[in-house]
Parts: sequence; structure tokens; C-alpha cells
Amino acid sequence: MRNFTLKVNAELPKITPNSLKDGTIGKAYKAEIKAKGTNPITFTMDGTLPDGLTFDANTGLLSGTPGEECKNSQITITASNVGGDTEKVYHLTIKGSAPKISSKTLPDGAVGSEYSATVEAAGSKPMTWSAAGLPQGLTMEDGTISGTPKEYGTFKVKVTASNSAKSVSKSLKMTITSPPYFAESSTALPDAAQGKNYSYTFGVEGTKKIALSVSDGTLPGGLSLSGLKLKGKPSEAGTFRFTLTAQNGFGSATQEFTLNVNANVSKNSALPNNGIFDGVVLSDDYDVVANLGTVSVDVAGMYDFTVSLSYDAEVGGELVYLAGSSEPSDDDDIAEFFDESGREIDAVPENRRVSISVWLNAGRVYKPAIAVRR
Repeated sequence: MRNFTLKVNAELPKITPNSLKDGTIGKAYKAEIKAKGTNPITFTMDGTLPDGLTFDANTGLLSGTPGEECKNSQITITASNVGGDTEKVYHLTIKGSAPKISSKTLPDGAVGSEYSATVEAAGSKPMTWSAAGLPQGLTMEDGTISGTPKEYGTFKVKVTASNSAKSVSKSLKMTITSPPYFAESSTALPDAAQGKNYSYTFGVEGTKKIALSVSDGTLPGGLSLSGLKLKGKPSEAGTFRFTLTAQNGFGSATQEFTLNVNANVSKNSALPNNGIFDGVVLSDDYDVVANLGTVSVDVAGMYDFTVSLSYDAEVGGELVYLAGSSEPSDDDDIAEFFDESGREIDAVPENRRVSISVWLNAGRVYKPAIAVRR
């Protein structure tokens, strides 16, 4: 019998895989490092892993939830058995997480009031921000929109968040409100003519809906407000001063206006002008309280005017008629005054509305007016 000896050489470990997959901050990561060869095989690691990751030397499992970015971070894995050691160098990359904007809308603001709103977003830091479509007066910095808005309306604001992983945009709705305000270039309205259609739209700006009302004074008879429009057929002549109030859900504004309604004679033809009384030099004993425009007629006779006296007309003051001469006329054959009931009067009534019948000769140009004796 003969004895033989068999020597079996140990197989060195062969490490797999060849490379590690990339990971992402905040997302679970798992990579299993294996080794083929004579068992038992043990592992060791040299190098520094990103926060949140660990390596199990018994199983070769690299796992966890990374909390920081890294690029090509180097680690060395050594697999050992009775035959010796095998090393493999790995490069590990942990990417940043892309921004995810969670805000769904932006809070309302108001013209002229300080505004501040922070847009919320998850993702890797640092993160940069920008915004397009903001109202005038607002800017965005570090995710916060702030400033004092100078324009009102509903705005579609496009916000963009960017980090090392990606740029992400989202459209957010912003509403800036405004109390009403009058944008009229002049408080003197275009002239109207007695008995003729009149229409004027007030330039009122602000958040809709806006209600317009007369808060002081009186509109000429026949005219009324409809929305932001003054319209109708004025039934009386004169200079009217009234205050309008515009109101919406965010505040109110007032503005005084003046409207001249030029007189129109009741028969034949007349040539009304802008109602400015000129060419008459009065003594200090009289105050003009209504202008009837420039008038001419084809047939001589008594003609009727309906007039609203200015607020300078003191109630109870003596009424006098100016035919265009330097002195007033007291002759009942030339002018007569009546109140709204048709009763003849000679003094300013409380509502300052009067009718006047005046004698006009044919072929002459008159600039009649009504005055009050001081």
C-alpha cells in the first residue's frame, strides 16, 4: 500500500460588481458587494462614506439613505480568505435631489401695502430662485417674494427653483387688489345740451366690481348713473357741481365734478355755446349764478328756460335777469321767474331750481344769465 498527499490551492476572492451605481440624497440606497473564491471570505473597507450610508463587513452590503452629495468619492473594498487578499477601488457618486415646489398658490396682496410670501420647495441645498410675471414693485430673492405692489390684477407668476440636480418651474396665481381711484385728467366734464342725449364714462380704476354714487350735490334733471356711466337727456340748464363716491370691497374714493348744461330755447332754433358768461361787466351789487349760453331766435317772443342755479346762490336772494347788457333788468315784460310748481317767484328757492321766461328779439345774439342781488 502506498500513501499519497493531495494539496488543494485556495482560490483568491474575486470581487463584484465592477462599479457602484449612483445614489440620490434622501432616497434609500443599496449596493451588494460580493466575492467568489474559497470560503470563508471577509470584507474590510477603507475610505469615507457619505453621511447616511454604512458598510456591513460581514455581508458586503452598502446601504442607507444618503444625506449629502458627493462626486466620485473613493472607497477601497478588500476581500480576504486563506488564499490572500483582493482589493477593488470604487468611486461613489451621490446626486442632489431635484427641487419639488410644493406651494400651490400665492397669497393676495394690495396696491401700496407691503407684501411678503415664501415659496416652499423640497430638494438639495443650496437652491437658487427666480420669478417672471411679478407685478411692478415686487421681486424674488432666496425663495421669498417681497416689496410693495404698484399695480393690481390677477397675475400668473412663473417661479423657478434650481440646484445641482435640476431646474424646476411652476406657475402660481397671485391676486393684487386695489381700492377704487379716479383717473380723470380733469374734473370738468364735457358740456351737455338741454334736451339732447348725453353720455360720459368716468375713468375709475381699481378692483372690480365698483359702485358709483352721488354723495354730495345734485345731478341735472334727466341724467342718472348707470355703472360708471352718466347718461340721459338733461332737462335743465346751468352749472352743476356734484361729488361722486366710488366703492368696492377694498375701499372708496371721492371726487367732485362740474358739468355745464347749455340752455336750449323751447321753440325755433338756438345756438348754445359752452355756457361761459362773458361780455357783461357787472357792478359789485350782483353775483352771476347761472349762464344760459349764447342764444338767437328767428321770431321775437317769450322763451322758456329751465335752470339750476349754482350753490353760490344764497337761498332767498333776489333774482335778476341779465340780457347781456351791463345792468340787470327788473322789467316783468322782459323776464319772469317760476319755481318747479309753476308759481311765480322773485327770490332763490331752496332747491335752487327755477324756470325763466324771457323776451328775445329776432335777429339778435343774446348771452343771457341769471344773477342774485347782493
